[in-house]
Amino acid sequence: MQQYIAALNARDARIIADLLAHDCRLVDSAGGWIEGRDNALAATRAFFEFEDEFHIEQEAIALRGDEVLVRGRAKAANPQLASDKLWRARVRDGKLSYWQSYGEDALPLARILMPEQAYVPQTSETVARSDLT
Repeated sequence: MQQYIAALNARDARIIADLLAHDCRLVDSAGGWIEGRDNALAATRAFFEFEDEFHIEQEAIALRGDEVLVRGRAKAANPQLASDKLWRARVRDGKLSYWQSYGEDALPLARILMPEQAYVPQTSETVARSDLT
């Protein structure tokens, strides 16, 4: 987990690729997600192009079972990305299998970075509208 954050901060896609489980899931603060190492790595590279000043500053880390919880601040040029955040991660067999970001005013990064591969949860409002058509 610490290595993943360090690799994100260093913008090192090679190390990130080595740290991701083949079936990993990256979940954005809006609830959308990307699955699989290849998709996650492509989304990470796209994110590096999208936001070139992103950096995670850790304030606290807590372990709970197989989950790691991180509280900190994301620094970025985009004010919607630069905020206090919480992150939740799971590591399985030494590989990052799950990463979720929590923050206010969230951008739907999964959909922005990988529109064809992103999974976006339906809200009751979206379901209600689709039922009308």
